[in-house]
Amino acid sequence: MPNIRQRKSFSDFFKRHVHAGERPAHEVEEATRNYERIEHETEHETSEHGLARKWDTLQPHYSKLFGLESMRGDAEYIFPQARFRSQDHVLSIGSGPAVLDNYIAKHFVRGGKVTCIDISPKMNDEARQLGERAQVPNISFITANAAKLPIQNSTQDKIILGYGLLATRNPEGTLNEAYRGIKKDGNSRLILLEAVEHMGMASGLLHGLALTGFEVTHKEARHTSTGIIKVCVTAKPKK
Repeated sequence: MPNIRQRKSFSDFFKRHVHAGERPAHEVEEATRNYERIEHETEHETSEHGLARKWDTLQPHYSKLFGLESMRGDAEYIFPQARFRSQDHVLSIGSGPAVLDNYIAKHFVRGGKVTCIDISPKMNDEARQLGERAQVPNISFITANAAKLPIQNSTQDKIILGYGLLATRNPEGTLNEAYRGIKKDGNSRLILLEAVEHMGMASGLLHGLALTGFEVTHKEARHTSTGIIKVCVTAKPKK
């Protein structure tokens, strides 16, 4: 778990650059309804262009759903598990608004860089604006398909897959690309966060990691008040 200073630092970053307080309940409820409606209307969308359009449409609602407590919970898993070093190259797949990614670039890998990849141009625009407000020079944003990553082989020290694997429509291809891109050394780590409806889905994620060439080093499941299970997994590539 991050120390008290890190916890306060992230809270200050969020309040200063994302939004000052928690969203009003009615605003979150409206965003939830709109999000669920768009998800239902686009659940069979499979083309790359269609998925980009879907997430562009979801973007204004998505950003209203996740407040400080939700983000801080993810931070408390990622920060100690990833073991960031100052010179690390970090890849975030399905980065969305990239709140944590901007924070990581600014506070953990000042001598390295963070590359964020998302299929939605509007998500990347929002994330880029956050980076500009927070004055984060060592972060970049690429609009691309997670199953066709525009990166070189074995170049990434850390890879973060935050709630995007099951949304890609091609999770196997995404994991294969993550394995291709990650360095095959003792310091590299893949951090996978996913929301699942039952533990059978979590077992499927672990099986997929093993088939791809990753060895799980840590895992935990967090049951939420809504019935959704947050799965947090750390893995390293097998040599």
